[in-house]
Amino acid sequence: MDSDLRRLRDTLHGILRANPVLDRALHRVNRTNMIKCALIARSENHADISVSGILEGELDPDVALGDYTFIEKAQNLVGALYSSLSMGNSVDRNLLLNCSRTLTGNPDAYFRKGNPVVYTFNHVPPHCSDVDRELGGLIRRVYAGDMDNDPVYRAMILHNGIIGIWPFDEFSAEIGLFAMNYFLMEQGFIPVTFAMPRKEYLDVTGDNLKGRRQKEFYYTLREAIEEKLEEAIQACERYTGGAYEDKT
Repeated sequence: MDSDLRRLRDTLHGILRANPVLDRALHRVNRTNMIKCALIARSENHADISVSGILEGELDPDVALGDYTFIEKAQNLVGALYSSLSMGNSVDRNLLLNCSRTLTGNPDAYFRKGNPVVYTFNHVPPHCSDVDRELGGLIRRVYAGDMDNDPVYRAMILHNGIIGIWPFDEFSAEIGLFAMNYFLMEQGFIPVTFAMPRKEYLDVTGDNLKGRRQKEFYYTLREAIEEKLEEAIQACERYTGGAYEDKT
């Protein structure tokens, strides 16, 4: 694992262990960031949408009704994901199906039955009969013991793999982003958001599906992880009035 990311991760964990109030406050921020990250897959104005404000009941005439509905359902999904994480569950087909069922509001939602062309990413996903098998292979690859022990790389593979397979008729990209952040939290990190225009995200992800620009996506994700860790540490230090020093 990247030594700088490990250091930042361990520093933040040390702060939070010593101060449960900060831990609870960051928990709320993390929930919001998971939803905000998923919005890049659906809204040009994702960076300007106040997820926390909407969750508190604010009305913004510039936010589409569909995004309001998505945020409301995503709030329920994030609660379920945190419960799953607390039980030590990893990403698997059942977790992904639960994502789909929560976001669609359909308790019987399942993998897609058709064979779409995903114009958003200029991509043709595998045949619908292969979705379950392809997902199983992806998840085994991400969690394989012989895979490079780099959580950033694994998270990237998971994100790109879910979008490449396009397992659901709706919300496949959003679910890929939720799964990516879930995996990062499994590894002790905190949820990220992407500070880029939606078109740039769609373009680089679409190219990743064709085996191009993967190094670019990797470093974009790594930078996002580092930025969120540094932001969290700085916010905690402002609250406590000084830099944290690990005495262990």
